[in-house]
Amino acid sequence: MRLTVRLSAKEATFLNRYVAVHPESSRSGVVRKALARFREEELKRAYAQLWAEWDEEEDAVWDVTLADGLEDEPDSVR
Repeated sequence: MRLTVRLSAKEATFLNRYVAVHPESSRSGVVRKALARFREEELKRAYAQLWAEWDEEEDAVWDVTLADGLEDEPDSVR
């Protein structure tokens, strides 16, 4: 798919310099790589948020069971 993107002069200069220093890259390749990294960071944040929410819910479930008055299993049951 072909897509046109507007960049500031600073962004375009950075992109062109990056490609000049990394001749194996193209401008499109650099943009794809940047988007992949952006997507990865977004996923990391989303997973961290989900983990924190799950962990809070998990704590609440265990708090109920800890208050049931039962001790650890007797050695004979293990």
